Amino acid sequence: NMHTQEPTPESVWAFMQETARQMKETDHQMKETDRRMKETDRIVQETAHQMKETDRKMKETDQ
Repeated sequence: NMHTQEPTPESVWAFMQETARQMKETDHQMKETDRRMKETDRIVQETAHQMKETDRKMKETDQ
């Protein structure tokens, strides 16, 4: 039975390495998500700016 077996230093080390790897992976994914959100935010702001500009030009044309 695996549960009654004492963990070996090797198995503990392997587990710690795997945990560290997963944490790095999670960290990488979070940074990637953050980067995408910033990019999306930039696009939204740029679009809003362009819409304001277009609106302003249309008003100038009307006069």
